Amino acid sequence: MKYTAGILLLTFTLFGCVTEPINPNLASQDPEEAKKDNIICEKEYSVGSRIPKKVCYTAEEKERRNEESKQILNSARNKTDRRGPSADG
Repeated sequence: MKYTAGILLLTFTLFGCVTEPINPNLASQDPEEAKKDNIICEKEYSVGSRIPKKVCYTAEEKERRNEESKQILNSARNKTDRRGPSADG
């Protein structure tokens, strides 16, 4: 259980460092244009900073990033599960 929490924390930390939008032109779009193109903008915080950075993605890009994150977490869980019960308990 300790390893799973550590792996999850590490994964989120690494993905938190990647805050560059896939298409930098999306961040400068007008909000009305963004609605037409189905663009999602969010504030993301990088590790070690309290200053948010605005990143924008299309709905398809956002979905693809979510799926990639889920796959990474599942593979980390599978690696942990294959180790068997821990000596702690």
